Amino acid sequence: MADSQVSEKEDDSAILESSGVRSFIRMMLEKSIQALSPVTSFEKGVAYPEAATLLPDKNDSEVASFLAKLATAKLLDAELVDRLVACPSCGGVEVYSKYRCERCKSFDISDIEIIEHLLCGYIGAKSGFTSLTSDKEVGALTCPKCKQKILRKEDYRALGKTFECASCLSHFDKPPVVHKCENCGTMFTYREANYVPVYEYTVSSKAKEIFSSGLLSLGPAADWLRNEGFEVEMPKEITGKSGAKHKFDLVASAGTKKDLLLGDFALSADSQVIVAAFAKRYDINPDAKSFVVTYTQSSGEVEALSRTYGISIIHIGDDTLPIGVQLAQMLGGTPQVAPSISTLQTPLLESTLPEVPRMPTPSSVVLKEETKPTSRVSKPAVVRTQRGSLPKKEEIEAEQHEFYFENDFEDEEDDVYLK
Repeated sequence: MADSQVSEKEDDSAILESSGVRSFIRMMLEKSIQALSPVTSFEKGVAYPEAATLLPDKNDSEVASFLAKLATAKLLDAELVDRLVACPSCGGVEVYSKYRCERCKSFDISDIEIIEHLLCGYIGAKSGFTSLTSDKEVGALTCPKCKQKILRKEDYRALGKTFECASCLSHFDKPPVVHKCENCGTMFTYREANYVPVYEYTVSSKAKEIFSSGLLSLGPAADWLRNEGFEVEMPKEITGKSGAKHKFDLVASAGTKKDLLLGDFALSADSQVIVAAFAKRYDINPDAKSFVVTYTQSSGEVEALSRTYGISIIHIGDDTLPIGVQLAQMLGGTPQVAPSISTLQTPLLESTLPEVPRMPTPSSVVLKEETKPTSRVSKPAVVRTQRGSLPKKEEIEAEQHEFYFENDFEDEEDDVYLK
């Protein structure tokens, strides 16, 4: 239980770079979990059922320690809701409280009620007043001093309770309290006990801001790019050629190469995110490389759209490649350029466009490639014109003809050669 105290110190940067932390915070926000409330029991101590469902590979103690570390990093807000007595030897909370005689250390202690006989003023333990046994006077008492019968409650008054040790007959008003750990059997007093705080956790405003802005995810990307010689700014606003101002979560440039990287973060990369990233890049520099960092796996349609628009999707998760490897693959690929109008037609758009019928080629026009026998080309060809003389045979043979049009007549001199 000592591990769950919020006073623990941890390296905040290591916590922020942990994919497990990012995944945990993301799931809390996606599932709209308002608070992680503790459940205490004698056998298990403190447990966080909702947190345990998000951390299936951790036991209750590890879950509590994990939440305490996030609270130390200010990613969770902790509110004290309880305190438990814990064993100083084993840290267990299976603790019983017992009364012990301060004189002989015996546990054979009982509480006794003290009463006063108002007639004679005698004060003593109620058990010392002899009870009568007659049917009409059941519960009646006899004063051991004056021997008078006490038949009414108005004849005496209760003064309180005291404690008596059956072993040494000592009396005391407040018996010492000691604790016994059922786990290891250790006996300890309140001075030796661990008094463990129990917290309820909620996602902090800092975590929400970091997570929504992508700083939690883009931090490792920025470090990798700086190590590769890039100048990185997070975030950055750039004015495009249209005069519009575009905000990016990460902008990196590489020295003399003038390579420009434009990065954005999104909880999930859908088609709108991809189109928006392309529009911003196209307005700033169509030759720049754009990427979107996200936690969720994108659908096949979104992946195809991202390739069409030249936007790289970088996924972060326990089962994905390190972010540096994905960035290296993006930088080593072909430059991302603005696609032409024809390539922007997605399969969805193409399915909605009407089919344009092909126009049949006239039978009188036959396209023939340059593979036509040279004997055919070497023959004199005549191009009919309205004015001017016909070209000479030598000039026609010297030219390179790729296509020619053949008329419907048998006279070959009417054929027309085109370059």
